Amino acid sequence: MPQSVKIVLVGAAGFDSRDSDKSVQCIEWDRLKNLGNIRDFDIVILNLLEGVPKTDWNLFHQKLNPSTMREILMNGGRIYVLGDPRFEVPSPKEGNFPFLTWTAMMFHWDDDAGDTKWINPYYQYRGYEDYLSKLSKWKYSLRAVEINKPVIWTLFNPDQFKKNQLYLDVEVEELAKNRYGCHLASIQHLVVRRRGDYGRSDKIALDFGPVILLPPTDRSANDEIMIVLRDLCGVEGQSPEPKWIEDFKVPGQRTLDEEITKVNAAIESQLSQLEAIQKEREKARECLRLLYERGKPLEEAVRNVLRSLGGKVEDPDDPGKEDGWITVQIGEVVYEGVLEIKSTTTEQFGEDGIRQLLDWVGRGISKRQKKYKGLFIGSNMTNKPLKERPWAFSDSWRKSIELHGFVAMKTEDLYGAYLLNSNGKLTIEEFWNKVFTTNGVLDTKFLQEKLSSKD
Repeated sequence: MPQSVKIVLVGAAGFDSRDSDKSVQCIEWDRLKNLGNIRDFDIVILNLLEGVPKTDWNLFHQKLNPSTMREILMNGGRIYVLGDPRFEVPSPKEGNFPFLTWTAMMFHWDDDAGDTKWINPYYQYRGYEDYLSKLSKWKYSLRAVEINKPVIWTLFNPDQFKKNQLYLDVEVEELAKNRYGCHLASIQHLVVRRRGDYGRSDKIALDFGPVILLPPTDRSANDEIMIVLRDLCGVEGQSPEPKWIEDFKVPGQRTLDEEITKVNAAIESQLSQLEAIQKEREKARECLRLLYERGKPLEEAVRNVLRSLGGKVEDPDDPGKEDGWITVQIGEVVYEGVLEIKSTTTEQFGEDGIRQLLDWVGRGISKRQKKYKGLFIGSNMTNKPLKERPWAFSDSWRKSIELHGFVAMKTEDLYGAYLLNSNGKLTIEEFWNKVFTTNGVLDTKFLQEKLSSKD
């Protein structure tokens, strides 16, 4: 039995419908809490036809981001953006970034207006004909689209791509363009291509579902939404109630309205509880980043776990230098160290990590007039499960770290210490004494003996 096609329309109300093969759920911009798992929908429609939405952008980023976009489009889904998407939205961390960042593509716009247009007459684009027929004037056009590399490589492993002769690209299908070739309406596909042999063209190895950009036209927003639902989604729907009729009351409506208010209040309360629990769960699982993250996210995870183990950790004041400074007091003894946090997809760590740690110790002497102990914390073969990762320290590497008086450990060793501490099985004093008195690779037998199979 074929599955029903699930459609979510974000930014509108009154178009909800359900039949045997299709369902439409409407979520207004100020009620994003009511939107469940966006990856569970086959079609996502974002309505921007009435201007820049007023919404909780942090919540929007949680719902639709490069990761959820990938899961929607890699599984046969598609996403429509209706209206002008050229605005910026607040970043979850700081500053602003383009609204369309969730696409993992960069869009280059031409902000000049005009009225010339060519609409693609090919048969496969006939579903867009009615929508675009009322595009008499336009305020912007799209010059070019390219991969947003810093974003896209959070979704894929660049080493695997290189190994398999793969690369990412954007294919654009033109629905409408102006007289100088810029797009007025277009379909964007992320594609994975495999490099061809000499003299042969590259082949598409993986084609994502489309992101379709449709501009505002002379019609009302509701009329355009109805056309999209009818012509592009196969949903025949009735018109939503106009604003002026909302004040009309029919017999029995008051009781129903009161029930709706109660149910909505209960839903809001449960959603708030769910959101709080989900945040607690995310916070509890942050320690798992020690086992797979790379770069800055790994550095942040390591520093946070070191703090949970009683270390006073300073974030780096220069992002291009050391990865942090740590102070630990055990009784009257004060230990001080400088951090080098390293991740690699190779089997063993390279000498560059030791050289960097030497530099950081030197910076401690020149900048702080102290000799800090070098702490190397690393993760090897981050693209493999823990059981498939080999011994990370070569004999020459291990000997070098010993001679310099540094200590080295794996991020999974630190994770083991975190688990023991959380379960009340770790002696903090013993852990830090062993870390700071070891010259070489930390012997973690004292941790392994306390870890159970459940841990």
